Amino acid sequence: MPYLGSTVFVGALCMLLLTSLTGFFLLLRSVASSFVDRAEHAAATRPLACALLGFPASFAGIGLTIAMTNAGAGPVRAGGLLGLGLVAGLMLAGVAGLAQRVGGSLGGAEGASPALRLLRGAIVLELAMLLPIVGWLLVLPLGLAIGTGAACLALVRVGARAPLPAVTRVS
Repeated sequence: MPYLGSTVFVGALCMLLLTSLTGFFLLLRSVASSFVDRAEHAAATRPLACALLGFPASFAGIGLTIAMTNAGAGPVRAGGLLGLGLVAGLMLAGVAGLAQRVGGSLGGAEGASPALRLLRGAIVLELAMLLPIVGWLLVLPLGLAIGTGAACLALVRVGARAPLPAVTRVS
């Protein structure tokens, strides 16, 4: 029983972090709803492209900001911390789009509001990420990569094309 306290602490910490992550996803949905919708569209239509773009983009963004944070000068360090917050926010905004996509593909989601789809998808993604080995080594990295790639595609508005005008036949 000597490790019971630390086990309970780690379990409670994981649950609190996942609860706050769901709240952050919903905050992003309410503040930047069009961006989350574009990220959802990118994750739904181009998941492989999102993953292939997301891995190098997340490594480059996090690597650059960590290198800036470890620099000697104070302003560069502050810029690195600010950049780390921006990169993490961008990644989480993309994951919010992925969560909204997952929630929309669950059964009974027809006619559900986007916030409800996001909530359902976030819960499913977070529970899948908790699964030992598979969740930690497969679902978490893939989810972050697809989310980062979807956010990058949403930034440049890839796939957000205007609808073609309707063709009418005049006789």
